[in-house]
Amino acid sequence: MRLRIALASLGLATSLAAAPAHAGPDEMAVAQAEALAAQAYERFSRGEYLQAVEYYQQAYRVAPAARMLLNVADIYSSKLNEPGLAQEYYRRYLAAPDSEPDLARLAAQRLEEQRAPWSAPAVATGAAATAAPWRAMGVTTSVVGAVALAGGAAAGIVALVKDNEAKRSCTGKACTDPSALPLTRDALRAATIADVGVIAGGVLLSAGLLMVALVPTQPAAPVKVAPALGPGQAGLVISGDWP
Repeated sequence: MRLRIALASLGLATSLAAAPAHAGPDEMAVAQAEALAAQAYERFSRGEYLQAVEYYQQAYRVAPAARMLLNVADIYSSKLNEPGLAQEYYRRYLAAPDSEPDLARLAAQRLEEQRAPWSAPAVATGAAATAAPWRAMGVTTSVVGAVALAGGAAAGIVALVKDNEAKRSCTGKACTDPSALPLTRDALRAATIADVGVIAGGVLLSAGLLMVALVPTQPAAPVKVAPALGPGQAGLVISGDWP
C-alpha cells in the first residue's frame, strides 16, 4: 500500500523574514512574497503541487529567499516525481548565500538520495530484463515436461493394450498365433517410450517450476522522508511502499 503521511507541525519558521534575502528586498516585497508563500503552502496542503511550485517561484522572484528554493526542490522530489528539477533546486539552495546550515545539510543529503534512487530503475530494469528470459525458459520447460509426462502416460496405455492382445494369443509361455510376436514388440516399444516420457517429463517439469520459483522479483520501493515546508510551519512527508 502506498503511504503518504504529512506529520504534525514541527514549529520551524519558514517565513521570508526568518532568513535574510540576499537581494535585500523592502518590507512591501517581503510582505508580498510571504503572501505568495502562504498561497503555495495552502495549495500544497490541498494536493495541488504544481500550483504550489508556481507560487513558491513567484515568491522567490518577488523577494529571493533560499528557503523557497528548498520548498520547490522538496515538492519536485517527493510529490511530482521530477528528480532532475529537484536536483537543480537543491543545488540552487546550496549555492544561495542565505542557505541555513541545518537545512543545507538536509538539502545535500536529499540531493545524494535523488542521485541514487533515480539510477535504481535502470538497475531494476536490468535485473528484470535478466530475470525475464529465465522465467520464460522455466515456463517453457514446465510445459514441455507436462507434455512429455502426458505422452509417457499415453505410451504406457498403448503398451498395456498391446501386451494384453499378445497374451490372448498365447497359452502360458507358448504363443501359437504368429501375430503375437509383433504385438509383443509393439508393447515393449511403447513401454520404453512410456518410461522415457515419464522420467524425462518429471525432470523437466520439476526443473521448470524450480526456475520460475527462484527468479528474483523486483524489490519494493524504499520509504522516503522529505520535509514539507510552508509559511510559519513545517512537516515531514513519508512516501514509499508500506507492508
